[in-house]
Amino acid sequence: MVESFGQVLRRLRESADVSQRDLARRVFISQTTLSRYESDRQAVDPSTADRLDEALGADGALRALLDPGSAVLTSDDRGRLARVTERPRAVDSSALGALAAVLAESRRMEDTLGARAVLEPTLGYVRLLESLVVDARGVLRPAVVDLAAQWAQFTGWLHAATDQLPLSGRWFDRALEWATEADNVTLQANALSYKGHLAWMEGHVGPMIGLSRAAQRNPAVHVGQRAFDAMQEARGHAMAGNPDQADRTLDVAEKRIADIPGRTEDAPPWSYYYGSAFWTLQRGMIYRYAGRNQEAAEFLAAGLAELPLDQRDAEWTGDYRHALEVAVTRI
Repeated sequence: MVESFGQVLRRLRESADVSQRDLARRVFISQTTLSRYESDRQAVDPSTADRLDEALGADGALRALLDPGSAVLTSDDRGRLARVTERPRAVDSSALGALAAVLAESRRMEDTLGARAVLEPTLGYVRLLESLVVDARGVLRPAVVDLAAQWAQFTGWLHAATDQLPLSGRWFDRALEWATEADNVTLQANALSYKGHLAWMEGHVGPMIGLSRAAQRNPAVHVGQRAFDAMQEARGHAMAGNPDQADRTLDVAEKRIADIPGRTEDAPPWSYYYGSAFWTLQRGMIYRYAGRNQEAAEFLAAGLAELPLDQRDAEWTGDYRHALEVAVTRI
């Protein structure tokens, strides 16, 4: 099992026989903050990781954990990406495979460390993909553009998770552009879906419903994506005071969820968290906005308890925890 940042930090501190209080004093943070780092409840910025490395004599081990590439790239991969950085037209399928592996690891690390901790290295990788898109041609171009769209999608999500909504929207627009060129209809729908998510964050119910519907329009889109967008649309109807329409749309989503097990072989990589717990949380959120607080509390509590261990404390669960608190107070 791969150790999280907090687990590694605690292990290194205890091996050095340093108390939390002493280490916090050495790196100019509070003991409470250090405790949150060690329990993976707060993201660590790169400069603090550097100071922790120095204080513990860790030779950059903690800082390396903030670079997703350190966990998955071999020395050959690093050399290959260095050459591609210097000469973008030298990109090949092996380099694209390495970048896809880094993206998958970045998603995993964001669940554990939080969006802010992985945003900086992600920007470095997505800038590389931007240069590859400019120079890619021939038979490899569709694969380059498709992967770039996935990186843009993730970058948009990180900006949304750190409350940088205008930048987030621009990255989702870029993801939509590249996904359209690559003819990846599920990723196109996902970009529209995320723009609907931004509308929800801003309290704009009309665009939230409209974009969620647009994301479902193409029947060729993966059924899991269309299930989520029906859930998001249902939440919008509940927010708009249309509980009957919310229930009808939720029924559509339920039928699609039932079809997902037959489509696991072509599930998009970004849907790794689409599991039973996630769908339970979506139902709870819909009921919360519909004013069905008893049901909302039951579903939200059950979904949070059912989440995999590596997702249970993820930042994105904060919206559901808050909704649970509100629902409980209104029962």
